[in-house]
Amino acid sequence: MRASRIASAVFNATPQALVVTDADRCVEAGNPAFEELTGFSAQAIIGRPASVLKSRRHGDAFYAAIGEEIDTRRRWSGEVWSRRSDGSEYAVWLSITPVNDSQRRVTQFVGVRSDIIWRKQREAQVLHQATHDIRTGLASRRLLHERLTQRPGSQWLGIARARSGARVNAAAVVRDGTVGARRGRAGTWPRGPARAEPGGLVA
Repeated sequence: MRASRIASAVFNATPQALVVTDADRCVEAGNPAFEELTGFSAQAIIGRPASVLKSRRHGDAFYAAIGEEIDTRRRWSGEVWSRRSDGSEYAVWLSITPVNDSQRRVTQFVGVRSDIIWRKQREAQVLHQATHDIRTGLASRRLLHERLTQRPGSQWLGIARARSGARVNAAAVVRDGTVGARRGRAGTWPRGPARAEPGGLVA
């Protein structure tokens, strides 16, 4: 009895989102952290298939691979996109462990979710800083070089720069043969946003 009370206290107090499903992957319980993270109340989601938490970013093959690993290794951990009750998607680190009875039959699954959207946002910020000029916000030479080497041929035209005294002609590298050019003094960029066609790049 005491052990049961301790387990219940831990389940409810842990800051990680915990969800328990039956062998058919229908939700049996969710802790307060799960409710806060997903937006689903425990009462609203109990009895529903855990697939309501799936994101559209992953296909059937992705989830089938997870099931196979759980069957062979008895657990799975990895980064996955999930869905909140309002339909918004978010990244989590998910760990799934099966629970077996005395006959080693799977009776339940325990899922532990940790929100890592802040990490994804930080990674995107670091990548942007590494590939864009801090002052102008324009793409750096590194990003431009990567785009040109990744998309050779007619899709990407290249850079057109022509010096004329103290003036610099700069061209936006865009797709489908369209080049948006701008003119400014050397070392400066005219005020106002530099724009390229959708899928294009200004550097």
